[in-house]
Amino acid sequence: MIGLVVGRFQPLHLGHLRMLEAAAGKCDLLIIGIGSANKAKEAENPFTDKERQRMIRLSLKTRTRFEFLEIPDFGNDDKWVDWIRHHARFDAVLTNSLNEKKIFEKAGYKVMELPFFDRGRYSATEVRRRIITGEGFADLLPEGTLKVMEEVGGRERIMKLKGGGV
Repeated sequence: MIGLVVGRFQPLHLGHLRMLEAAAGKCDLLIIGIGSANKAKEAENPFTDKERQRMIRLSLKTRTRFEFLEIPDFGNDDKWVDWIRHHARFDAVLTNSLNEKKIFEKAGYKVMELPFFDRGRYSATEVRRRIITGEGFADLLPEGTLKVMEEVGGRERIMKLKGGGV
């Protein structure tokens, strides 16, 4: 089965990683949609699509083949799904988002639900908030994300962009 999972991964945290591992376990090929691929270096989207892909490549340990699909924002669910339909072929969408479930089911796709992994603890918004407030955050992130953040000055970038919110 070819599965599609979509996320912003701003940054990739351990909850995302567990979700990707769970999705990979259900697929022969996993397409990882990098959401908001056309946005970067903003308060809510501090990392580029390539940086997020590298975080995933360095962190996701699976035998399942995976590839990336850079998905731009459209501000319109129908246009968003239509764009995905024309750029990827897949058998099912794997998600833990009720909104994504609704959008893809409406478009006629099979949707498989994934669990959240300690959602109260693992959240990219929480990671960015902790960075801004000077709290510890490294325990929320896989080594691959920490490596990429170090390489690109991710902590400093988030601090610089904080004026726009977390």
